[in-house]
Amino acid sequence: MASLEFKAESSAEPTAMSRSARAGLRLPVGRIHRLMCNGKYAERIGSTAAVYMAAVLEYLTAELLQLASNGARDNGARDNAKTLIMPCHIQLAIRSHDLRGLRRKLRRKMRLKASQRDGAMAPSGDAITPGGGGDTMTPGGGGDAMTPGGGGDAMTPGGGGDATTSGGGGDATASGGGVLPYIPTEHPPKESGASSS
Repeated sequence: MASLEFKAESSAEPTAMSRSARAGLRLPVGRIHRLMCNGKYAERIGSTAAVYMAAVLEYLTAELLQLASNGARDNGARDNAKTLIMPCHIQLAIRSHDLRGLRRKLRRKMRLKASQRDGAMAPSGDAITPGGGGDTMTPGGGGDAMTPGGGGDAMTPGGGGDATTSGGGGDATASGGGVLPYIPTEHPPKESGASSS
């Protein structure tokens, strides 16, 4: 009589893989998602929002640690000595960090990760947005999604064109509806004079 035992195959059973490992990140996506949910920032937090937040935090951390490491190495007496990053080095890195190119680099890096994951090239912004360069949500015409009223970088309101464009126009690196949402920076006009009854 033949026994009816089933042999469990180890290769058929899928191994558990964290969301951080799937996204190729070192920071914990699950923990960041839990903290975002517990923070009451919104009623619901999408799962991809936590992945994006972890990617942004990881990128900023890597940038600042690179600058802090360079600062610690410059202060070292010997070339062969191991560098010790202290809080003062991190503080100097934050103060000296150029914020102008940060958003552009981050957007490029996120688009590169998305295109590598999908296996296709990301579309250009001019092909998607009606009317050519710039985001349609900008209150003053062409420009970047966060720039109120002019083409240029997010940190220079109404400034010159982006480094990747030839001339004024919008931001050529903002693909497919932009990566960052439009956040109004101008406050509504205050009523002048005292209120009369």
